[in-house]
Amino acid sequence: MVSASSETHFVGLSMGGMIGQTFALKHPSMVKSLVLCDTTSRYPAAAAPVWQERIKTVEAKGMEPLVAGHARAAGSPRRFAPAGRR
Repeated sequence: MVSASSETHFVGLSMGGMIGQTFALKHPSMVKSLVLCDTTSRYPAAAAPVWQERIKTVEAKGMEPLVAGHARAAGSPRRFAPAGRR
């Protein structure tokens, strides 16, 4: 169990970064450092339909379809080639 006097090094990726930001704001004395990657502090209202679709996918099929899609995109050789960075 983490005590109120514990200091945490929090690393958050994507949604984990959003969680880390909220945690750090609510419990600043517990966070020694905060590393955030590929995240945001909020999404615009226009993104709501995308998130609703993701929620439906996870409820119906679990996280696998979302994780597989991200893994394919991250591992694509085009992403690391100069033309893929434009």
